[in-house]
Amino acid sequence: MTPSAGSAVLIVDDEPGMRKMLEFTLRQQGWEVASAADGPKALELLGRRIFQLMLSDVNMPGMDGLSLLETVKTRSPQTEVVLMTGFGTVATAVSAMRLGAYDFVLKPFDIDLLLRTAEKALEHRKLKTTLSIYIAAQAIHKTVELDEVLKRIVEIGAGLIRADDASLLVL
Repeated sequence: MTPSAGSAVLIVDDEPGMRKMLEFTLRQQGWEVASAADGPKALELLGRRIFQLMLSDVNMPGMDGLSLLETVKTRSPQTEVVLMTGFGTVATAVSAMRLGAYDFVLKPFDIDLLLRTAEKALEHRKLKTTLSIYIAAQAIHKTVELDEVLKRIVEIGAGLIRADDASLLVL
């Protein structure tokens, strides 16, 4: 079992053999795994639940991995994304990083390398969340005014999920 056992991972690859191999390997590590053969199916799954990590092929028919990455980072910014490809170029890797990918892995890959990369991506996600909580705690400790505390909580929460607007209901 890995330190991230129980994390939800979405695999997106149009090659059935690659999907099955990754599903089996990640389940053996104790991760919850779902998979999709294309971008639209992946977005459908992302609309139903939160995934901590998405492993996606770059070259797929219809919606390619870069377009999927861009959409995922808009809809589910907390999901870390690792792109995989057998046809990698420096330009594609740079584009992936600019769009918010955590990393870019070339196929064929060593499965241990992919697992380490996935673990690091999940650790990065946890660190970002911890930092946001720390910033919120600092804001709360700096003021005793309830209105200011609530305003900061909403700002931080909206920033975490990259929302244009947010509100907080206080009962």
